[in-house]
Amino acid sequence: MADTTFAKMLSFRVSTHMLGLCSDTKSILPNGFTSENASFQSIHSIMKLTLQRLPDSVSFAEGALLEPLSVVLHGINSASITIGTPAVICGAGPIGLLALASARASGAHPLVITDVEPKRLAFAKELVPTVKTYQVDTAKSNEENAKAVRKLFGETEYVQPRVVYECTGIESSVCSAAFMVRRGGVLMVVGVGRSIMNNLPFMHLSLAEIQLRFINRYKDTWPAGISCIEGGLVDVKKLVTHVFPLEQALEGLTLSADPKNGSIKVQIVDETETTFF
Repeated sequence: MADTTFAKMLSFRVSTHMLGLCSDTKSILPNGFTSENASFQSIHSIMKLTLQRLPDSVSFAEGALLEPLSVVLHGINSASITIGTPAVICGAGPIGLLALASARASGAHPLVITDVEPKRLAFAKELVPTVKTYQVDTAKSNEENAKAVRKLFGETEYVQPRVVYECTGIESSVCSAAFMVRRGGVLMVVGVGRSIMNNLPFMHLSLAEIQLRFINRYKDTWPAGISCIEGGLVDVKKLVTHVFPLEQALEGLTLSADPKNGSIKVQIVDETETTFF
């Protein structure tokens, strides 16, 4: 299995172990949407130094989820989550669900996950039964949705979520997350959104001393991710709801484009036998 981020070896960011911030970094992601064309193919030529050996107990299907899991683990590490940390995950897509499972494995409690799609919230409840769910009401303001989420934790400021993982990248969700997090807490933006967001509650973040943090890719997370899967700390298999052969890749992409179809993680698999010369 290949760690999908690599960079020029003499890069300043590489030499200082900040690989995800290297401007020369290229990625070949499992979903094929990259700056490199033709990722949906049987064979890729990959640099040997990026390879990670999978244990016999970890399947290729599980290994294919190491890339999004690595993104999540970088976010978990960067927010310094500890046992008993109250936390919120905004977004119940693949990244949000992995963040939920990883936060639970890290000892975070209580946990709340939010989304606009009830089917995904139901899936989150199956994945982590102890989580509380909140369906975002699009008719309410960002502050009103945030207030409803905070009520799930209790009445006092101290018991409010110390960490909020924003996994959608949607402006309204980021703004709501800013009002959810406890004073002095951390808002970790994991989701990729618009280049410019104009409505962030800047003064609220400032006066509450809320730390607004971001991640870009990951660094040194693949070995930990493999250990998480091998040790059963995070069950990534549950996220794979649909599998398509390579010849039906377009059908798989079409299905995954609409969350109302009930898909969480769609995998496209090459089932042909390949001879290596």
